[in-house]
Amino acid sequence: MNILSTDFDRLTKYGFGYLSGKIILFIVFVLVSFFVRKAIYTKKTK
Repeated sequence: MNILSTDFDRLTKYGFGYLSGKIILFIVFVLVSFFVRKAIYTKKTK
């Protein structure tokens, strides 16, 4: 997050693409892990 506050003007369109790709991958990872954990938890309780 330091790059967003200090070097924001030096980011190119490729840098924005890289950062947005990392953010999207993180969101996908969080959603997948949430649904997998939910599925495992519901199987154990049944």
